[in-house]
Amino acid sequence: MMVVKGDETTMNCSESILENLRDAGCDETLVQQYCEIANQPIPEEAASGRQAQLLRGYRRELLERLHDDQRKIDCLDHLLYLLRVNCQRG
Repeated sequence: MMVVKGDETTMNCSESILENLRDAGCDETLVQQYCEIANQPIPEEAASGRQAQLLRGYRRELLERLHDDQRKIDCLDHLLYLLRVNCQRG
């Protein structure tokens, strides 16, 4: 594993994993939590399960935000439709 930025909490995370987490929009707290799991004295299978649980939680948050934004877009589309109908009526 590669040490990135000399941060002890990220020692067991490769540079590519860190980059992927950050590209996914994970904040530094989540990145550190993910890497700290790998530092815990637990079996690798248990660590992977906890990391997966953490990532699924973040994915759920992103999906909720996406759905909220979709509802806002739907509201705007409805208003645009009403404007278009009103303009056509003259």
